[in-house]
Amino acid sequence: MPIYEDEAIVLRQYPIAESDSIVVCVAPELGKIRAVAQGIKKAKSRFAGCLEPLNHIKIAFFNREGRELGKIRHVELIHSYSGKIPTLEHIFAFTFFAELTHALAQENQSNPALFRLLLASLKAGENKVPILPLVRYFEVWCLKISGFYPNYACCSNCGKSVKDEGFFARIEDGTACCIHCGPSIGIFVGAAAAAALQKIIKYSPENFAAVPLESEAGRQLERLTHELLDRNLDSPLKSYRILKEAIKKQIED
Repeated sequence: MPIYEDEAIVLRQYPIAESDSIVVCVAPELGKIRAVAQGIKKAKSRFAGCLEPLNHIKIAFFNREGRELGKIRHVELIHSYSGKIPTLEHIFAFTFFAELTHALAQENQSNPALFRLLLASLKAGENKVPILPLVRYFEVWCLKISGFYPNYACCSNCGKSVKDEGFFARIEDGTACCIHCGPSIGIFVGAAAAAALQKIIKYSPENFAAVPLESEAGRQLERLTHELLDRNLDSPLKSYRILKEAIKKQIED
């Protein structure tokens, strides 16, 4: 029975027996991992505290051919991103990151880019960067890594670059239309939002989140990313609704 080892980030955990749980992780080389942590709920469990969601760990597990679930053999905690989160909004954002990663990661398929994105975004959030720009950054890169982000560089009608003036994004066919060609069909992405998209590609999550993002530009990016996510995911992301409500409440207070 082969033993697999990799670093990983815990995405979720749920019980299957009185003292056992299934743990779902994402790893750079092994992709999404589903494995049983036996005895994790016992007071003297060797896994205690290591397999909580948002923990960065080193994991070793074995799995028989044809089995969906592995069995965890050893875990070493590298860092916990759920222990000292700055605000409640950061907690909800991290939970959203984990849910979106869970939806996009594939079992037994290496995806180091998605793993690095999640890890870098958790580190940025722990360093108290503003949440909304960080969320937009994470969404755009998740779409790009998964191949769901169309090429919006040029107008599909006239071929003119739309990076500076903005564009209308047509979700149905993945094309862009400049503001001069019309008609105004699709999601409008103004100049500020288009500039933010270019910065997302060039910057680290921490550096991008440190740059002020205009409210309207943020709303345009939100509509664009979530239209693309809704089109490509099997089910809606429940954690995002909770995150939006928490941020709205914070603004109102």
